[in-house]
Amino acid sequence: MRAVQNELEETKTQLDLTDRGRRSAEADLTDAVEQLSNGSLHNQALEAARRKLEGEAHTTQGELEEMAVEVRTAEEKAKKAMVDAARIAEELRAEQEHAQLLERDRKSLDAQVKDVQTKLDESEQVRIDTEQNEFTTCCSQ
Repeated sequence: MRAVQNELEETKTQLDLTDRGRRSAEADLTDAVEQLSNGSLHNQALEAARRKLEGEAHTTQGELEEMAVEVRTAEEKAKKAMVDAARIAEELRAEQEHAQLLERDRKSLDAQVKDVQTKLDESEQVRIDTEQNEFTTCCSQ
């Protein structure tokens, strides 16, 4: 009977050890399930952040391409404006040269008019003097 009792005690000890092992394994399993759940949540958050960043990157790429088009358009307008400015500057230079020529011609013509006016005045004075002399000569006779 003592052997049965010893065996019963040993079986109880083995049962207690097994039960503690089972509870420890269940606790480990619960921890592992919780870690897996937390990891899944973290993974989902990272996936959402990745999708958001990809969307922002796509939007930024579109904005960058739009800005590049705007830059090219602005450069083309600037080139056209420079060509127009050069053309206008050339036209202004030509007009200034033409205005200088016209001013020179006007001064020359003014001088000619003055000379002709002086000669006309002198001729008129000579005619008047001649008429007076003729009148004086005519009347004194």
